[in-house]
Amino acid sequence: MTKEYIVFSMGGAWYAFPILDIAFPIMSLKTAKSKRSGTHVQPLPRQSNFIKGLANVHGEFCVVLSIAAILGLAPDADDFEMADGVFFRDANGYVYGFPLENVPDIISISSDEMEPTPPSLGEEGGRLFDGVYQRPNGPLLGVLNPTLLVSAIRGQ
Repeated sequence: MTKEYIVFSMGGAWYAFPILDIAFPIMSLKTAKSKRSGTHVQPLPRQSNFIKGLANVHGEFCVVLSIAAILGLAPDADDFEMADGVFFRDANGYVYGFPLENVPDIISISSDEMEPTPPSLGEEGGRLFDGVYQRPNGPLLGVLNPTLLVSAIRGQ
């Protein structure tokens, strides 16, 4: 089975996010510092570093989460004034957003091309991925599972 993925970089590494899980088209997210137009992300007081803020997307309030914080990357790896954002709806119907640093491509990956997550990531890190994919003539991609990213926060 082949699925399409958004490819993006964060903190010097490359990742893929499944398009089938996206609830809204990719859109521009912005903080109050940005002068450009985009969907505003309102910071929330007294929240963990996993939560970037709240956004109103097509009349639906969505929590915007930090992939960098969930993955244990440098705290500023996904700081943004302006970023592309993807939003996905979980099994309970809630919508979550993730700011992405750099979205250069959309690719197709078949299930037989995906490799298991390396054990060197450890049980904690490896549980957030569906696997890894080596792009021909390109970087190794960690294929993220958005449901598991949200579950990781709920377990905090």
